[in-house]
Amino acid sequence: MVFTDLLKGVALGMIISVVFILKGNLKRAYIFRKEEYADGDVIHIDLAQEVSFLNKAAIKQTLQSIPGNSKVIIDAKDTIYIAHDILDLIHEFKSIRAKEEHIKVKLKGFKKEYQLENSDDNHVTIVHEYDALKRVMVEKEVKHFDKE
Repeated sequence: MVFTDLLKGVALGMIISVVFILKGNLKRAYIFRKEEYADGDVIHIDLAQEVSFLNKAAIKQTLQSIPGNSKVIIDAKDTIYIAHDILDLIHEFKSIRAKEEHIKVKLKGFKKEYQLENSDDNHVTIVHEYDALKRVMVEKEVKHFDKE
């Protein structure tokens, strides 16, 4: 009698633990926002603290819905854990689909252990133009979205 009550208690505890783990993992794996500019839209995907394999379908669907000739920033600066499936998905998106459909992808905040290269943030071109009103040469910095 005592043994079966103990087993029931342990089983109930395990079930409650699994429910809490699943609830934590099924939270939104990322924040998606789109900024509209005159020279084209920029899509931001900010990854959550923990991105598990349970979030793979949602992220895959989001990446598939990105139109060609877009600019995408995938930010993992707040992320503590990313499942290998998700890292493979992001790598495949950047190396295959983005090149085929001319999507510019910028990766930010990925840890070295993830083996995904972060994009350079300091790609700047200096342009010299002649200002006819001031009758002088003017230097102008032009920041580029992604180094290609």
